[in-house]
Amino acid sequence: MQDVCSNDCSGDADCGSGCCYTLSSGHSVCAPAQLCASPPSVGPGAGVMSVDAGLQPPPTGALMPITTCNKPTLVGDDGKFLGVASSSKLATDGVCNEISAYSGPIGSDSIFNQVGTYGSEVSSKSAYNTITTTPPRLRCESGKLLNPVTKNRTLAGAIDPDVLCDTLAANGL
Repeated sequence: MQDVCSNDCSGDADCGSGCCYTLSSGHSVCAPAQLCASPPSVGPGAGVMSVDAGLQPPPTGALMPITTCNKPTLVGDDGKFLGVASSSKLATDGVCNEISAYSGPIGSDSIFNQVGTYGSEVSSKSAYNTITTTPPRLRCESGKLLNPVTKNRTLAGAIDPDVLCDTLAANGL
């Protein structure tokens, strides 16, 4: 059973929430149960899975409790701010705004910069390193750490960076 916000479910039974939601991109992600029960009406941060305030994620497959998160951001393992976790293409510092310093392919702090610290395939701090254990993570304003954003499929609750914006949108962010 996968956590809310996990990628690539094939049916509702695959998800701890009982909701496998198909995104506009064609990918399916585990999402909050209310998303499958009715049209999206969740508020900002509702349905994002949290990991205890400790720095280590729970073992793969462990369920994580749902939490309400105020002003989620993306941060590097080193604490570096990597943008606002919003699906809005207009958010000035948003990870999904293609002209934001935090979303484009040339921003030094963008996970989509293939030669940058947070977007290359070889950096241990990168979302695109398939074996890293220190990828960027979503974080609440309170400091509570949330899902890792990474191509490393062995990390619990991992969100694939290629479907990050769709996943944020599916979770009302």
